[in-house]
Parts: sequence; C-alpha cells; structure tokens
Amino acid sequence: MHVGCQKRVTLTLLSLFLIPITGCFNAEVQVSSLTEEAGRPSATPTATPTATPTATSTATPTPTPTPDILIGSPSASLVGASHSVSYTVSFTNATSITLQASDVIMLSDPGVSCSVVVSGSDSSMRTITFSSCSGNGSASFSLQAGTAYNGGQAAAASGPSDSFTIDTLPPASTGISIAGGASETVFNDVPLSLAASDAHSIEMFVTEDSACATGGAWEPFSATQNWNLSASYSTKGVYAKFRDPAGNTSSCVGDTISYRQLGVEPRFANAPNWNNYADKSNNACTANSPSVVSSHRDCIHGGEKRLVTLPGAISCAGLSATDALAAFDWECIVVGGIPAFVSTLKPEKGLKDLIELTPLAWKSNSVTVTRASDASQLQSPSSVWWTNPITSAPSSSTGLATLSGPGTIYVFSETGAQDPKGYNINADQVGLVIWPGSTLTLASGASFNCNTAAEIDTPTLTCLVAAGSQRFLWIEGAFSGNNVSGSTTLYAKNVSFSQFRGVVARSGYNGLVLKSSSGNVLHGLRTGPNQGPGFWLSSGSDYNTISNVLAARSNPGIYLQDSSHNLLSRIRAFNNSGPGLKLYTTTASSHDNAVTDLLAVANLGGAHLSGGSNNRILQATLSGSGGSNPGLEQNSESYGVIQNAVAANNGGAGIAISNGANTTVSQLASAHNGSAAVALNITTYDRFTGNLLTGSPSCLVSGGAAQGLTSTCTAANASDVTLVSSSIDLRASFLGNAAFDASNTSNTSGAALFSSLSDWFNFDSFTRIWQKAGTFLTADVQGPCVTLNCQIADYALKANDTVLLGRSGNGLEPNTSFLPDAACPLEAAGNHSVTSSDGSVFLKNAVELIIERGGEAGKGDLDGLCEAGESCLYTPNFGAYQGHGPLGSCVYDAAAGLSGITLYGHAENGRSGSS
Repeated sequence: MHVGCQKRVTLTLLSLFLIPITGCFNAEVQVSSLTEEAGRPSATPTATPTATPTATSTATPTPTPTPDILIGSPSASLVGASHSVSYTVSFTNATSITLQASDVIMLSDPGVSCSVVVSGSDSSMRTITFSSCSGNGSASFSLQAGTAYNGGQAAAASGPSDSFTIDTLPPASTGISIAGGASETVFNDVPLSLAASDAHSIEMFVTEDSACATGGAWEPFSATQNWNLSASYSTKGVYAKFRDPAGNTSSCVGDTISYRQLGVEPRFANAPNWNNYADKSNNACTANSPSVVSSHRDCIHGGEKRLVTLPGAISCAGLSATDALAAFDWECIVVGGIPAFVSTLKPEKGLKDLIELTPLAWKSNSVTVTRASDASQLQSPSSVWWTNPITSAPSSSTGLATLSGPGTIYVFSETGAQDPKGYNINADQVGLVIWPGSTLTLASGASFNCNTAAEIDTPTLTCLVAAGSQRFLWIEGAFSGNNVSGSTTLYAKNVSFSQFRGVVARSGYNGLVLKSSSGNVLHGLRTGPNQGPGFWLSSGSDYNTISNVLAARSNPGIYLQDSSHNLLSRIRAFNNSGPGLKLYTTTASSHDNAVTDLLAVANLGGAHLSGGSNNRILQATLSGSGGSNPGLEQNSESYGVIQNAVAANNGGAGIAISNGANTTVSQLASAHNGSAAVALNITTYDRFTGNLLTGSPSCLVSGGAAQGLTSTCTAANASDVTLVSSSIDLRASFLGNAAFDASNTSNTSGAALFSSLSDWFNFDSFTRIWQKAGTFLTADVQGPCVTLNCQIADYALKANDTVLLGRSGNGLEPNTSFLPDAACPLEAAGNHSVTSSDGSVFLKNAVELIIERGGEAGKGDLDGLCEAGESCLYTPNFGAYQGHGPLGSCVYDAAAGLSGITLYGHAENGRSGSS
C-alpha cells in the first residue's frame, strides 16, 4: 500500500558535485560509501567512475515504490472456541516483510479475544491466524505501518479487514418428543418433534444411542421428522444433539416410548365375553341392573365390541382396519385421546361366523390396520377373543329340553329327523345357534310346553323356543313351528338386552313374539308364512331396535301393540293377508315409535296406525294395498310425522288420515290410487309442508276443521306445502317386474306358481318382493298373491326417472350431486328443515341413521328424525329407495340451521335396466 515519499537520500562520491534528479527524491553525491538516513545499511557500490563528468545530466531517475498490502477474506465467517480463522496477507513491491503478531491490532466487540499467530516465510505472503477465541461477537483487525519495506520505502498502516463472528454458545434445545409425547406406539415409524434454537443455522444428530455418539448422521435441522424404530418390541429411546456452524454442540436430549405389537382387547373391560353387557361408563349390566329399560343404550353388547388402540397415531385420517374372519365393521374413533378402532358385528354375520363346528370351538381372529399413505400394515397376533363354553344343544325328542348354562353357547346342527318337543331357556347369557343348513322344527305331535309367562309351569301354549324373564340372550338361525295348531315359533316374555340375529320364524300360528320385552336388538329377521302375526311386539315392549326385516304371508306382517319408543329400519312387508305394518293401541298408548325405509307392498293394507301419538313413518313406499285399503292409514293418531313417502296403486287412498290431530306430512308423492291421493276425514291442525306431487284422483277432504289441504290438494290453514304437480305418472319410475333373480330358488324368469313358491325371502336386491303377476302398478297386482301366479317386482327407481329420483329439493329439478368427502348437496343444508307440530326441528331431506355405524353408541336420540348433532342418511328421492352401494359421508353445511350433523349418502342412485 503506497504512503508517498518520506525519506531523503544522500550520495557521497570521490568528488563533490550536484546531480539534479527529477521526481520526489533529492540526492547529494559524494565520494564516500552509500548510506541511508534511516540507519539501515545499503549495498556497497560495485564500480567507481573513471571519468569526470564535464556536463550536467538531464535524465530523471525511476522512483522506488512503496510496498502494497492486500488483506484477504477470512477463511471462515463464523468460528467457535475450538475453531481458528485465518487471513492471507499479500505484499507487492516489498523487498522485505517484517510483519509480526505485535503488528496486528484486533478490533472486536467487548468481551471478544483471540490468540494471534503470524506464519509464512516467502517473499510476498504471510498468514495471520486467530484461534482460542472467547466471548461472542464480531472481530476484525488492522496492521500497523512498517510491516514491509521496499528499499527505503516502508509499508503504511493497513485495514481494517473483513470481520468474522465468534460464537461460543451451543444451540439452545428444549428437547425431542416422540409421537406427540405418547407413552407407547404400535408403529415402528414415529413422528418426532424437535426443538432447538440458535442465532445461526442448526444441524441435528438423531439416534437411538443415549450418548448421541453413534447411529446417526449430521443433517440440517427440521422441527419434525419421521423416525423408524429398531425392530424389537421394547421401550425405545430416540435422542438428538444439535450444533451450529461454529461447531458448538448442545447436550444430548431424548425421549422414550414403549413400542408394542398391535393388540385386540375388549372395548368394555367389565363385559369381555359374548353375551356380556355394559353401560357406556363400562359398568357391567347384571340380572337386576338396570332395573328399568329407559333407552336403547342402557346396556351395550360388549361381546362384539373389540378395541384396537393405535398409540403413536396422530389421528384416524387414512387408517382402516379389517379382521381375518371378515366378520366385523371397524370404526376409528378417539378413546382417551388416542385413535382406536372399535368393532361391530357386520349386519350379515352372526355367531355362526365366529365358531368352528367340528370340533365346537371359537375361531381365532386377528386385526390388520392399513395406513393409506404408504399402504403399510400392522397385524395383531391371531387369538381367540372369548372364553364362553360352546356345546351341542341337548336333544328334545323325548320332551321339552332346558338350556340352563349361564354364558353357554348351544349349537344345533342336525339336518335329519329331529322331532324336537321344544326348548326352554332358563338362564341369563345363553346363546342358541341353529347352524346354517339346519332348521329347528317343532315335532308335529308337540303339545303344550309353555305358559303365557314363557315358563314351563302349568303349560297352556305350544312353543318351539321360549324364554321367560331372562337377560342377555343370543338367538340365531332358522326356526319352524311346523304348522302345529296354535304354536308360537319363538316366544320371549319379559326378556331384555338380548339379540335375535338372522332369525327365520315360520310356519307357526305366530312367528316371533316379544311380550313385555325391552331393550332388545333384532336384525335380519325373516318371518312367514304364519297364520297370525309374523313379528309381534306387545304389552309394553319398549326401546327395541329392529332392522333389516322381511315379513311375508302373515296377518299382519309386523304388529306393534301397546309398545313405545321402538325403532324399525329397513322393513319389507309384502304379501300379508292383513296390513304389512300395524301399530295399534288397545289398552295403552303406542307412542314415539319410528319406522324408516319402509317398503309395504301387495298387502291387504300397507301401514296402519291407530290410537297412538308421536309415531313416525319416514322414507316409505306404500303400494298395492288390496280391496279398498289405503297405502297408509292413520286413525285417531296425534302429533305423528309422515315424511318422504310414495303412495301408489293402492285400492283405497294413498294416504288416509282420520279422527286425528296435529300430523305433520312432508315430501309426499301419491298417484294411481283408488279413491284419493290424500284423504282427510275429521282431522284438525294437520300440517302439510315441503313438496306434494299427486296424480288422479285428487284429494278428498271431509269433516273436521282447520284441515291441512283443500280438495284440490293445495295448502290450507297451517300448511305451507307446494303442490308441484297434480298429474304425475309413476308407472315408469320403478324398475317393475323382474325378468330373473339369481338369488331366489323358486323363480323361473322372475315368476312362480303360488303352490310351488317356497323361497319368499332371497332376492338379488332388497328392493324386490313377491306380488301378484300382472301389469306393474295397476289394479291387477293389488293385494297379496295367495293363488295362481306370483311375480318378483323391484321397487328401486330407474336411473333415468325424472319424477321421484333426485327431486327432493323442489320436486321438479334434479338435486345437486352427492359426492363422498365433497360438500353436501345444497338440498341437505341445515336450513332445509321442517318443524313438526310438537316442535321438533329436523332436516327435510334426511333421516336419522338407525343402524349405528361402527363401535360407539351415543350419537342421536334414535327417533328417526335427522336433528342437530346426529348421524343421518341423505334422502334425495321420494320413497324408500335412496340409492345403493356403500355409504360415504359429505361435508355438511349447517347454513344457519341445524348444526353438528354427520351426513352419509349413497354415491350410486338409480338402477339401470328393467330390473
């Protein structure tokens, strides 16, 4: 670096004379040795002039340049206590370099210091190294003057240099958390949460070594990371340390978690075995507790509720579960803050699917959980889940046999001659399974073997199977009364918290009778032919849940007498010589019963309600009632609800309401009926709302005051119904007569002679039934088929129907589409609601899901109406058929109306073809 001309030079020669030199030097030449005023010796002249100048020279001497200094950039911009940083200092025009450590003037923040070393010996470069730094802050340096010379020219002071930063503080770490702090996990890949901070960038070293010495690699810091635990099931630790670019390293921090195999355990610890029951608080239900049945959920069947917890999972998203026997539905819920799967026996399954016949024993089962994101799977060990004893049913060929082993599962698998005289169940928690392919058939000569209390003392009745004053039973399979005069195939008196699963009750005077029996679950019931009621619920039988029922060739098909708060879903009643469904009050009120998804066709009367209150018929197709009987008849009822119904081709009126009050009717289509679309007689304060579609004939209104319709089917008094059309034609809406049915063994090209028809219940679709042969939806097919030719008919809606299919919004235009996981259709928003006469507010285009999805009870009041906070089924169509295929859920919009609803629906709606 140049600093200008600073020194004066005198030359002494043999004789004295002056030589002028241009530039910034003046010199005197003497005959002497050459010296430098700075006191440092110069080189001795190598020659002496031999001639004396005779004239003054005019040449200008070349000046001697001052040394230049260039300080390079630091080798590191950031150093720690164990690091060093060096600078290269380059000299030009220097004949000597005298740079020493004392020439280095360190410029730094307070508290920062370093050791300084100067190294190098060549003619143009030195290295300045700073090491053993302490403190935290910024530092640079300057050089004093005189660190290099060119002849007599000294280098000037230089600097300051570029700075470097000294950091001796390690990153601050608050630790590491495995799977959100869970105490255990079933996943070998777990999410980590790491916390560290520093003024500079951070690296991390993650390992299962508690000393953070091995098993990891330095990598850029991330606040979250997935980590694969080592293979063995045990308590695992995951540890981490952090460092900054200065090399400062934090202490080793860690977290531990128990890594265990997927397991299956009882959902209710106090109800682990089959036919064990518990309440929602996991208190065991006993023979005496609860003493009164007050809801559908007082006691839950713990036997079918298995629990698979998923510690380590953040949520249920993307997880699914199956079991090796394919016997259960699994729903992911959150239990105690941990995602878990809870089981419910599939609707079509039973104990027969869980038991080995030879030898009689429980089957082993296991659960596989699949994660959608990577298709990875976890599997529990295969094991037996219950310990109930399983044995063959005793013979009753010589007389009535008793089933008296508490908790015992009895299996009847005989297929040859049996001649049973009947069975009496006289212990709690008994199971009776009739093996597939077998039918327990009452001996033709059986005599009285039970009484009205379903006990064996002083018998006055003939029963194939009777149970009196028991709890927690499981009845499954096919039972036949063998047409024994006055017999009851299955009779339960004062039985509660029991399951009747996949039961066929036929060929008795009565099929299945429940008297004074509450809190029971009946699913998959098939009843008929019987001389009397196919399924009879009477005398204060309350809070029973009944689903997936086919009732044929009985009188009536289903009979609810003096019973309340019962829940019926997916009901098919056809070819009955009385009403398909009868709710009747004799000595006490039948109230608060709900029926959803009702197909009552080809009966001597569709559905008949009399003398009750707050009874609800929701999502119903009522067709083909014989004689002058209406599709739905409501007599002396009050505060009832009829929602989303189709009444077509009935001998009498489509809907007939008489001698009642305060009925709410919403979303009704009625056409091709004998006397009227709607007949009102001496009714008051009925309210018609939503859409009304009618065909010829019109409405019939007589007597009473403040009735809800006029004779032209327009709104009156409290009604606000919209008459969408008065000329609908429904004959092309349904699939109609079937040309073939692969599942039914009696049909030939969809038809059969009545005399040879034995298969009344097996069809390709749940929308199919037997009715009279003839032109579909005409008077030819009204009433039950009891002679000559019968025909399979399908009451699903055609995919191209423009009257009933997907028109529940305004009755004219198609609803917006239902797509799983997308926004729910506009027609299902929370502000599309109905307020009934008793003040209930519910969605106009949905019904409550009666069959609870998955493992947990408790959501909804199970009254059939889709109210706030409940799980519901979207109903885009008029009538019973609302689509088919698996259910999916959509994203519900409360729209300033009903909130908290989980809405399910079918992605497929409408069927193609003739059937």
